[in-house]
Amino acid sequence: VEKNETPLKWQNKKILLMQGAGINAGRGGIELLEAMKFLSGNYLLVFIGGGTQWNEIVNKRKEWQLEEKVEMIGKLPPSELKKFTAHAYIGFSLDSFDDLNCLYNLPNKIFDYIHAQVPVIATAIPEVSNIIEQYECGVCLKSYEPKVIAKAVEEIAGNEITYNKLKQNCIAAARELCWEEEEQKLIAVYQPFL
Repeated sequence: VEKNETPLKWQNKKILLMQGAGINAGRGGIELLEAMKFLSGNYLLVFIGGGTQWNEIVNKRKEWQLEEKVEMIGKLPPSELKKFTAHAYIGFSLDSFDDLNCLYNLPNKIFDYIHAQVPVIATAIPEVSNIIEQYECGVCLKSYEPKVIAKAVEEIAGNEITYNKLKQNCIAAARELCWEEEEQKLIAVYQPFL
């Protein structure tokens, strides 16, 4: 898949993307899958990655008859993943509030989405909500119940002005949230010891 080449099944769909090698319990995969029951066929949910919940998602996808609305792609190298991320309409990061490991993490996928100009829907865990609220590049949820997720998707998709503003804010965030900027901060930390 080239950056400007949309996979055939993805054409004329709004791609909802959850990527990550650790789609495990407490990371919102099952809840996002179930949210597809409440969304129209205009959306295609794509999981890219793996994790301990991957097989359960595969099985629930079939049980809930969501094969036409949900695509699953195994782990990809970063260079390949980036090509798919660029086609997403919304990116998801749905970490649990109950698991301390999830609560205090800051997933790389947040930055992948931002750099691909993909607005984010995420649970309002501290570090993630700091980024999303500071740069206004997505929406933070206080719950990842399936109907809450579906409602957030519809609210973003239903307002083109808001959606485009989130995309523009991703561009501004990407200028600051990059290695070139972080490098200067790291040098400043070590400067007194040189």
